[in-house]
Amino acid sequence: MRTHNRLIVLVWGLLFGLSYQDIATAGQWMSLGNAGFVSGDSSLRLTMPYVGQPSLSIQTDSPGDLKWISENVPMTLNEQFKATKMIDKVMICYKSPDAGSYISQIRLAQFSGPSQAVVIHDDGTDLTSPTDTCYVSKLPNYKATGGVEFSLRLNLAAPFHKIWIGNTMVHVK
Repeated sequence: MRTHNRLIVLVWGLLFGLSYQDIATAGQWMSLGNAGFVSGDSSLRLTMPYVGQPSLSIQTDSPGDLKWISENVPMTLNEQFKATKMIDKVMICYKSPDAGSYISQIRLAQFSGPSQAVVIHDDGTDLTSPTDTCYVSKLPNYKATGGVEFSLRLNLAAPFHKIWIGNTMVHVK
């Protein structure tokens, strides 16, 4: 079963233009999906995936930067990380078809209490592809000791612009 899952991830990654080195490394890719994203920003409209639209779409009523969406890394994954695993990569599949609208930051933060969080990874690469693509963000080996949140900072240039989020994954070894 594990070999079958690795083959699926490898083929899927290669279809979206990732290098073999990015996806076929020791360890395991764990899917976070895209249906768990939320935002505290009331100007954002998140349209959840469904059969006719497998990607999450995001629009805004108030254009600008500093539009954040987040999803938690499931606790079952956190328990596995605590055991011996380390996060060394995250992957996001997306498209930003409207000029001027893009993902401007990928962040991982660890929570140690209700009012305490430590940023463990920030990648400020602008993700601007107008077509379906996947991006791998590498981080130093990180052993989680608390809850982990995966966040994306969006820059939406106009009210009718959309950013589409496909699958998001973390790589552990």
